[in-house]
Amino acid sequence: EHPLTVVIKLKTEGGDELRMIFSYLTVPQIVDFKIKIVARNSTFTGEVLEASSLLNNLQLDALLPAKQTHNFESWIMEKMGKTKDDTNTYAWVQKVAGISIDPPGKEIEMSSNQRDVLIRSVVKATLERFEHRVSLQEQLNTMIHSKSFKQENIPKEIVNIYPQKIKSKLKSFEPFTWEQFCQNSEHSDLMTKGVIHSHDFLYKCVITRGIATLTGLIAVKASYPDDTPIFILTLAWKDRWNSSNNEWIRDLEREINVEIEEQHKNKSVLIHQVYKLSALLDVMLECISAMDPEPLFTKEHNFEVPVDGRQRKLPLVYDPVNCIFTTRS
Repeated sequence: EHPLTVVIKLKTEGGDELRMIFSYLTVPQIVDFKIKIVARNSTFTGEVLEASSLLNNLQLDALLPAKQTHNFESWIMEKMGKTKDDTNTYAWVQKVAGISIDPPGKEIEMSSNQRDVLIRSVVKATLERFEHRVSLQEQLNTMIHSKSFKQENIPKEIVNIYPQKIKSKLKSFEPFTWEQFCQNSEHSDLMTKGVIHSHDFLYKCVITRGIATLTGLIAVKASYPDDTPIFILTLAWKDRWNSSNNEWIRDLEREINVEIEEQHKNKSVLIHQVYKLSALLDVMLECISAMDPEPLFTKEHNFEVPVDGRQRKLPLVYDPVNCIFTTRS
């Protein structure tokens, strides 16, 4: 290792620090790269803030032609024993350092202006990823300690667009292994189509109201929040309903996975989805119960009819202005 080491320190507005450490290795003639996280809160621990996962799949495609990246991946896996998850990061690190990745180890001719633009773009992308992960860990901490999942601990801009009183409660929120995830979601076409992968961050949440239990398996992508977390839902009440056997569950999954307005696809989107799911479980149980001779769940929310149209759609869209649930048009 060359005696010269370069450290770039990035700090969020909240005071969390990320250190990017670059060291030149003279034998393979490439730049080694490590990161160190100095969190302001010692409780901020978890896989989303692990150094090994923080920069996975950080998209800097403009820096890395696909052919060059592929050749470099093969080379660095063979020469340095790096995993495939590491290779993308190592590829753009060489570009920032001015070292060619095809062939590896040669110097790249680059003007000072080009290098300045390149470094700024990398620093911006890395700091943004770090800020998003810190926010994600804050949300996870709130939900894992489910007693903290209260309106006062959720951003007001989220709370204000849903009913003020929500009966359904978050009972638990926990990390899930890939094996557990596969065993409990085999019915979902999200699994069979390969939308969810083993390297995603995986969780299980349980929301209850009375005897009804809604279980959500959640996949969070490394690119969070650019890619919205994916929920696979199962409701245990009258029967065991999921997306393979119940149209209402398919509609509920769509509301959580797809029908998030653009202005809400921000760094708080995960806790938003869980809070929204609690509100929608409320109205779902009340609507289905309203069609029974003796309703188990009394009507707490405002909706005109429990189901609408030939497809018997539930009113899963909340209008915060008129304080009413309606069906999606």
